[in-house]
Formats: sequence, C-alpha cells, structure tokens
Amino acid sequence: MNTAVIQRLSCVLLLGATFAAAAAFANDEENVNPSCKLEPEANCSWLELRKLKAPGIDLHESAFMAVRFDGANLEGVNFLDADLERANFKGANVKRVIWIAAKLSGATWVDGRVCAAGSVGECLAPPTLTFLKARGAG
Repeated sequence: MNTAVIQRLSCVLLLGATFAAAAAFANDEENVNPSCKLEPEANCSWLELRKLKAPGIDLHESAFMAVRFDGANLEGVNFLDADLERANFKGANVKRVIWIAAKLSGATWVDGRVCAAGSVGECLAPPTLTFLKARGAG
C-alpha cells in the first residue's frame, strides 16, 4: 500500500473510534452511560447519566464530578462523602437522598440554582444571594 492510502485508512479508523467513544459516553436510547458501574466508591465523573433510574442504591465515597443527573430518579440514593462537584441535578428526584459530607460546590440543584463554593452536605446559596435576602432585597 502506498503512503496516501495508509493515511486515509488511519484517518477513517481514527474517526470511527472517535464516534464509538462518543457513543459510549452518551447512550441516546436510555441516556445512561453503560460503562459506569453504579456501586460504592465508583469513579463515574464527567459522564451522561440523564434520566437514570437508580432509586435507593449505595454510591458512598463515589466520584460523580460534572455528571448530568438531570431528570434522574435518585430517590433514597446514598451519596455519603461522594464528590458531586459541578454535577447537574436539575429536575431530578432527590427525595430521601443521603447527602452527608457530599461535596456539592458548583452543582446545579433540582430547581436550577448553582450551589456555592464550599457546599458540603447541602446546596448552599452563593454569598451574594444570602446577603441580599438577609437585607430583604431578594
């Protein structure tokens, strides 16, 4: 084979691998990443888990940084000491979730507000909003 043909084949293979990798991160049918094991101490950061149905599972000490949980059913999930920084929970069912020591800085809460830096165990309002509300301006 000549060099031009090899370069074209390499480009096609690289492009195909890129599309396959993208499909693994966002399963369009279920919007759940099949490569992430939902178990304690899991490392599932930066993944697409929209509309996930996982009520009551134990995910203590797991890493879910910048994960999209929007629209997911997370009722009763154990996020004890989990890293959820910059995760998106907009529209998710978070009833009875265990948030003890969970890191929530920069996470988007179920109502669309963004948790303040230093939010641990609860989604704190940014300091400016807290100050304005305390003064009766918000």
